[in-house]
Amino acid sequence: PKGALPPDLPQCTLHIQASLSGQFHFPEGSALTSAIYWISAPAKFSRPLILDIQHCCSTDEASPLNLKFVKAQCTQKELPYRFEPIEKSNEVFTQHSSYGSISITKFSGVGIIHSDKSQ
Repeated sequence: PKGALPPDLPQCTLHIQASLSGQFHFPEGSALTSAIYWISAPAKFSRPLILDIQHCCSTDEASPLNLKFVKAQCTQKELPYRFEPIEKSNEVFTQHSSYGSISITKFSGVGIIHSDKSQ
């Protein structure tokens, strides 16, 4: 969004890599419902970016409350990558949509899980 880049940085390239499988560990009772997006940038942004991710969970059948964004650090040295729910996030999942949105300020591996229980 406008104003996200620091004033001394006129442009920036984001590096994004999608993974469909790998040595990933998710919270117990959950299942991955999207690709994992590994996102990195050479600079820190002044404002959060909005990230929209498509998931494969039908929100007609499953409550959007059971969908959560998860993250793991790109710099993690030991496998498996441990994904944890993003706490106090401003994630948005709506009925009848196959996308979730979240505002991010730090870059890492990001995906969406479906949990057996609301958290």
